Amino acid sequence: MDVKLLAYVGIGGAAGSIGRYLLGGALTRGDYPYGTLTANLLGSFLIGILVFGGLAGGWLSPGARALLAMGLLGGFTTMSSFTYDSVSFFEDGEVLRGATYVLVTVAGCLLATALGRALALTIWRT
Repeated sequence: MDVKLLAYVGIGGAAGSIGRYLLGGALTRGDYPYGTLTANLLGSFLIGILVFGGLAGGWLSPGARALLAMGLLGGFTTMSSFTYDSVSFFEDGEVLRGATYVLVTVAGCLLATALGRALALTIWRT
C-alpha cells in the first residue's frame, strides 16, 4: 500500500468535502438540493476533463490522479447526499420532483462527464 497516494486521496477528499459543504450552503434554497445537484454536475464535468485530459496529455501522474480524481472530486461529488435527497422526495410523496431530480442528476452527470472528456481530448489530443 502506497502511503503517499493515501495521503493524496485524504488531502484531496478533505478539500473536496469542504468545497461541497460551502457550495451546498451557497446554493441550496428552500427544500430543493441545488448544491448537491451542482456539485454532482460540476464534479462530473471536471473528472471528465482531468482524467481523460490527463491521460491523453500525459500529465496525470498516479499521485495527481489520487489527489484530484479520487480525493478532491470524490469528496466533492455527493452520491450519498443525492440518494438521501431522492429518497426524501419520494417519502414526502413528491414523486414527480423526485423522479425529475434523479433523471436530471444521472443524465446530467453522464452528459457532463462526456462533455468534459470531449473538451479534454480536443485540448490534449496528440
